[in-house]
Amino acid sequence: MPDQHSDAEVVLVDRRDFPIGSVRIADARGSPSIRVLDQLEAARSAEERVQLLEGGTYDYQLVGAEGLEIDSGPLIQPSRFGHGTGRIEPGLSTGLLPIALVDPTGKERAWGAVEVRTDKLDYHHQYRQMLDDIAEATTALVMHFAGPTAVRLKVERTDADSLHQQFAILRRILQSRDLDDAVHRVLGQPARRWITESATRSPDQVERVDSAVIRQLASGRRREPIPKAHPLREIFARYGHSEATLPASIVVDRDRDDRYS
Repeated sequence: MPDQHSDAEVVLVDRRDFPIGSVRIADARGSPSIRVLDQLEAARSAEERVQLLEGGTYDYQLVGAEGLEIDSGPLIQPSRFGHGTGRIEPGLSTGLLPIALVDPTGKERAWGAVEVRTDKLDYHHQYRQMLDDIAEATTALVMHFAGPTAVRLKVERTDADSLHQQFAILRRILQSRDLDDAVHRVLGQPARRWITESATRSPDQVERVDSAVIRQLASGRRREPIPKAHPLREIFARYGHSEATLPASIVVDRDRDDRYS
């Protein structure tokens, strides 16, 4: 059973996973309604570590992140009286609740999230199974992008049944950190390419064994006997090869960085 607390803290990170600040969240009534999962359990269940309860009211306070503010939304409302403070009221919304840090221009600079769980069903099993059943019947309903919380989906097919599904899949790809990192890498190193070169090595100098190396070990010519003290000789002997040999040399491929600008 996860630990339950009256308060918890969520770390907010930028696109490079560098911590920018954190947000402290506390039950407005002081009740221990906040669950905190350990890292292993959160990863196994694909949920956020900090979990709020639907229908609850929570106060938050931003720590660090100078010059940034928590972005407001239907469930997150900043206070009019204190900088970096406000309330989170999930209502009946359940699932993933993103928390974004924005600069004075409104651009998002860092992110975090909490899980909003239901107390009517077992959230780990019954509730998640219910969502799976609904998804089988109508994916568009589960992926309703106007809702204040989100649903985690795993794409197992590429032939989307509707324009809504195609849009949701494309939006997920365009907003992914992997794509953003790839674009930054291309822009930062526009004149760079990798060239594959072949080199001849003795068998004991081969660092990475792939299918091409294995084929050469089995059928390469100009073979030499394996020394009696070598561990490979005993292994070959187990398979009935009393006169085990290896090729004198092996051709291996390596990738070389060629910067031509």
